[in-house]
Amino acid sequence: MEHMNRKFPKGNNLLREHKESTLEKQEAKRNKPKPPELEVDSEYDILDKKANQRMKRKAMLHAAMNKIHDPDIA
Repeated sequence: MEHMNRKFPKGNNLLREHKESTLEKQEAKRNKPKPPELEVDSEYDILDKKANQRMKRKAMLHAAMNKIHDPDIA
């Protein structure tokens, strides 16, 4: 199976195929987008309910503060 062992000269490192390193795999796991709302499993899951309310309130405030009130006169 000599065809599977490709030998590259020192200067041709760009010809090698990219293998994802362990660090890149761990960073991809860490940087997954978080869900916008937390799952509320039961009626007694008060902390997640409150966190969801807080996130909604924060998003509404952010949207209200970023509204453009004056038209551009440029």
